Amino acid sequence: MTVLAAESTYLEEYLSTYEQKHGNREGAGQVQYQPPMILNVTPPNAPTRNSHFKVQIDGTSFGIFDSSPAASVVGTLCATTSWTSDSSIVCVISHGLASPSCEGYQTPRECYDAKCKTESAFTDLSCRVIALTVGKQRGSLVGLFSFNEPVVTLLQPSNVPASGAMNVTIQGVNFGTYAGYKHKARVGNRPCTQTVWLSDSSINCEVSPYTGKALNVLIEALYDPQRDEYKLRAFDFKSPKLTYDLPLILKYYPPTSPTKAGISVTVVGSNFGTQRCGGNCKDFSELDLKIGDTSCLKTSWIADSSLFCYLGDGVGQDLTPTIEVGGQQNIAVDSAAFCFEPPYVKGFTTGANGEEFGLKPFAINGPALGGQQLTVFGNNFGTADFSPVVSIGETSCR
Repeated sequence: MTVLAAESTYLEEYLSTYEQKHGNREGAGQVQYQPPMILNVTPPNAPTRNSHFKVQIDGTSFGIFDSSPAASVVGTLCATTSWTSDSSIVCVISHGLASPSCEGYQTPRECYDAKCKTESAFTDLSCRVIALTVGKQRGSLVGLFSFNEPVVTLLQPSNVPASGAMNVTIQGVNFGTYAGYKHKARVGNRPCTQTVWLSDSSINCEVSPYTGKALNVLIEALYDPQRDEYKLRAFDFKSPKLTYDLPLILKYYPPTSPTKAGISVTVVGSNFGTQRCGGNCKDFSELDLKIGDTSCLKTSWIADSSLFCYLGDGVGQDLTPTIEVGGQQNIAVDSAAFCFEPPYVKGFTTGANGEEFGLKPFAINGPALGGQQLTVFGNNFGTADFSPVVSIGETSCR
């Protein structure tokens, strides 16, 4: 017997009637209808938040009349499934989420062949299954449809302090329509202290303490407790970036220092990071503070708001500090200018080394024609030749 077109439910009615007349079904023969076969889906993708978004499923053996077929798209049941013909059905999608990638396989086809041939494929979103049930028979197609990837379009605010603990609203599209996807957001390589899903277009992230600039924002979803991992990880390189605030130096204690090395200076400010190296000694070097042209012999991180500097030799006033934290250089602030103590002249003599060799009395007179060598002695002249300029009254030394 050849069946051209029918449904398995109506086959059951035929067999039941035959059984009532003849007492058994043996004479009726064994008949099995071809299950629905899906060949194509149009369009091949959809946004995660849908309002009456229609997808047309094309194929064969959908039935010659409406038998209330049921379809699902990538793990999500169609809000309505409308039979059109034996080769066409329309599915109205309500919601969904982008499919995770098939990690560990060379091509998607290898992935589908390896993991999408069992019953678990219908709930594994990476298989991207379209399923259609007609008269208790199910047909399916793997890898042809997907929901759009999450895309971040705006961060508010886009700058945060190095101490973290600030809420950043991540705005975009295709984040999913309910909290059951267990979203988690990351900034750079740091997870948000707390992630709160708000809507398909908004997620709230309480940023972790860190440093750095132009950091990618990553959204994860579909947590798998068995593997203790997230299945969906998505971000766009063109998405807006998050930047931690620049280091800021405000004050010094003490605010001045002799020109000779050995003075310890406490530097006060903000955004020095909540850990050494700005929180990442793998990618960033230890902190190295420089005041004017003078480097600290040792710079020690104390807290996000303070550093310790064991100062080297130096001279000058109104010197601007420079330090790099997390790949970012500090902001120059006028109030943060540092001064080495000015030179202090104790006296001068015609002797070669002045007071150190007991050459007294100090010279108090010299010939009007000049040419007499004087040795000036005192403090804070510098520990090296910084090209000093000496004058007596209005007369400069040559």
